[in-house]
Amino acid sequence: APMDSGWQNVPGRGEMMVYAQNDQLWTNMRYETRATGKKRVFGDGGCGPTSVAMAVANLVPKERLADIYGYAKSSLGYTFCECSVNQYYCNKLHAQYQIQTPDEYLRYFPLVMANFATGNNLWGLESRGKSPGTNLGFLKKIAYLYKLELSTTYDNDLALEAVQNGALVIASLGRENPLTGGGHYVVLASVDNGYLYLLDPYRQAGYEKNDRQHVVET
Repeated sequence: APMDSGWQNVPGRGEMMVYAQNDQLWTNMRYETRATGKKRVFGDGGCGPTSVAMAVANLVPKERLADIYGYAKSSLGYTFCECSVNQYYCNKLHAQYQIQTPDEYLRYFPLVMANFATGNNLWGLESRGKSPGTNLGFLKKIAYLYKLELSTTYDNDLALEAVQNGALVIASLGRENPLTGGGHYVVLASVDNGYLYLLDPYRQAGYEKNDRQHVVET
């Protein structure tokens, strides 16, 4: 299948790895913990892990992406199959694909984050509950194991200042946002006098449906 994720040139930032939760490779994979018992798919609810994947992949050298391997609960590290982002829900007819090389980590990084967030981690964290989307409680552990500095703010100006100083911001957008109209995570990548450049994990052809103020350009 064609990749919907890949390198993109972002003004003010340069080449960045941009992932789509609805990439054809994984959009229909089941994205659940053992406990939820639901059958929701990554393309509909994977904006959290995909945003975390974009932030980390653009801050950490490719060779270090596999540092997360030792923090998996499974001795196989991070695996997926064509029907599920993790090893918990396969119909047992598919082979589990094990992510091993730096190139594989880079290519499948949203699935690594989804696998981690659904319970395959040393801390027993499960960040995908019954409510839509993902709780980013697992982000502290990700920052710790990749040796990244992490802080939280509710102040938009502080967030934009951090971006201007080279940080990447994972922003939690409220229900009235012009991208999806519902709760959504995006990555703030760069800012200049005219624009704030967002990496939207939910790839869309256009935003007319929810962008009532006409503030979004693709």
